[in-house]
Amino acid sequence: MINYVFVFFLPGSAGNFFSRCLSLAGNQAYGWIPEESKLPDLSAEEKYHVYSYTQSSQFNDWKKFEGKLVHYSTLFKHYAIPANSICIWSEHPRYQLLNQNLVGDGDQQKVFYIDPCEHFEWVILNSLYKNSIIDVKWLRSGQQMLNDPDVYKINLANIIAGSDTLWSEVEKVYAIINHRCSNKELVQALWRQWINTTLKPEQFAEFKSSIGFNL
Repeated sequence: MINYVFVFFLPGSAGNFFSRCLSLAGNQAYGWIPEESKLPDLSAEEKYHVYSYTQSSQFNDWKKFEGKLVHYSTLFKHYAIPANSICIWSEHPRYQLLNQNLVGDGDQQKVFYIDPCEHFEWVILNSLYKNSIIDVKWLRSGQQMLNDPDVYKINLANIIAGSDTLWSEVEKVYAIINHRCSNKELVQALWRQWINTTLKPEQFAEFKSSIGFNL
């Protein structure tokens, strides 16, 4: 059996970061890997190294930085991982991904959506800050997922607030899939790197002005 974890998120709502945290928190978790990888599995220390945000400031285009990693299924068969492993997929909201026969008979599938909570402006401005594309279809699908009782909700406010509240969201996901998470110190260290790459509320007005919104 493989545990398939689908994390859907709006651009700017920390989805790529949170999916990396989930992968880092499980020694049997598979997700993002370097494009040159020869094997789909990495140790916790290797994951922390390749997920590091310390070099992100050297990239003029955030998408190029994110593009350094690919989902392991790009290089290996998505089901070619050991039994009882966790397969993490992250994507912008679209139910179609759940209908592509990725999950085999006897596997487990859990679907999550990162709830923007009261941070919708934070999401939109951070997506623009990191040069992400905003598609209204994703916003509508995200609202559907938010109202869908079969979709588990991840609290963006807790991801933003601090490394302890981030870890509580990671623990919540792992409890739902009946696995024990680990590597807390590495996950929290990754949060301290990531939060420095985000646009803070006190920077919103200046950023809006810089892109032509002089309110």
